[in-house]
Amino acid sequence: MIVGRAEQVFRGDSGVILKVPNGVLIGYDETGVSLRLSDDTVEQLRQRLGLAPDPEALAEAAYRIGDVDAWHLRLDADWIRFEARLLGYDHPRGFCLSRLGGSIIADSTAPVLGIFSIGGARRADHEEGAPEFPAHVLSAFDDIGAVGMAGVEPAPQTPLLEQQRQQTQDTRVASALLSRFQTAQRSLPLICTRAETDTSICASDLASGMALQNIKLAIHNLKAAADLCNRPARVAAVTLDYGAEDSLSDDATFIAAMRAIMAEIKEAIGEMGLHEPLFLLRTDGPDTRVKAFWEMSVFPCDFKVTMPNPDYCLERDAFGRLTVESRAIAALTDAIVLETHLAGEPWVCPMFLLAEPVAEGRMLRVTAQSLTGLQIDDAAPFETGANAGFTLQGAGGIVISRVETDPDDPNGLLLHLSGTLQGDSVELHYAVGHGGAVRDTWEDQATGLKRWALPAILKVGAPC
Repeated sequence: MIVGRAEQVFRGDSGVILKVPNGVLIGYDETGVSLRLSDDTVEQLRQRLGLAPDPEALAEAAYRIGDVDAWHLRLDADWIRFEARLLGYDHPRGFCLSRLGGSIIADSTAPVLGIFSIGGARRADHEEGAPEFPAHVLSAFDDIGAVGMAGVEPAPQTPLLEQQRQQTQDTRVASALLSRFQTAQRSLPLICTRAETDTSICASDLASGMALQNIKLAIHNLKAAADLCNRPARVAAVTLDYGAEDSLSDDATFIAAMRAIMAEIKEAIGEMGLHEPLFLLRTDGPDTRVKAFWEMSVFPCDFKVTMPNPDYCLERDAFGRLTVESRAIAALTDAIVLETHLAGEPWVCPMFLLAEPVAEGRMLRVTAQSLTGLQIDDAAPFETGANAGFTLQGAGGIVISRVETDPDDPNGLLLHLSGTLQGDSVELHYAVGHGGAVRDTWEDQATGLKRWALPAILKVGAPC
């Protein structure tokens, strides 16, 4: 190793042209000029000249890889590359290991993606054990894992990556996305995940707390890791999973805090020269802040925001946590959303915007924003009846007797009422306190997943 500041000598017949504190860098004698080269430079010259690698360097690399079924070992600048048959993969493939440290990771030509989340403590729920595609689903090499720092202290900065030891909702999304890419025979990216939480009791605290700072550190580490891999970086998604934890804020304060979080993350990503992220909204319960999440979805401001699917689609246990089956469904849905987004295509669940009386108040026409036409799914398993999930509040006992699609508007519905609406304080609720049966016509052919309408609370007769 060459250390210290170089000093030009080149006087008399000293035999030295340039030296550093620990020796001669460039010298000469009667046979010519001599150069002192680093081990890395010598190894690069070996590769360029097609010479056999240094046996000692290969032995050291094999020792670092460990006792695995590996072959075709190559030294490539800062990387050890090899083929192997490793646990978690049903066939041999290429892997690599940084000579600076970290875990064995997949050797990939795809970008390095980030799937991050910020929210309450439940977002950090996890199971021990490696996720699927263990050399593709990674985190920063800081011995923290996928569940983050829990707001205790700042996360370390590092360009190195390590395999995950826990399965969180973020790692499940990453695995589901990789599985879809593999089925389509597409290149498999490295995906860094991290869920950051803290003890904030309201959204405003979350917007100024340690979890947000650590999410920005996770994005910084993603960019550093991608640079080390000589691959582009992209933050595919940041999930905001917070709502039920905040019982203090009114909706306006909650929305402002969520947008402040998105603004800080978007600014941090922009400063690194990365693509604008997609923000995913999770309501943390089917009846959590319906108006707030509806407003953030309908009015995304300067952000790319979407709700993958409403929470009434997901079954929860007695403690309000998603069941094992629902976690898998949510992860698959998020993966489909990300696949759609990465392809440059939109994802929007149907969102009801306007409820206006027609037929002299004996019907309501409801209009939605939807990528495809609306339909009423008679087989919807979400506890709906003839009202398809719609109810009236402040209507003096008038109920919805039947719902049908509007023949004049593919994004409209007609709600038949049991009486004539009167007054200006009537609200129409959709999927509030129960499920709904309205969706668009999209359906994933491989899994049967559908795209359901978001819960809404609309003042009858008032535009959104």
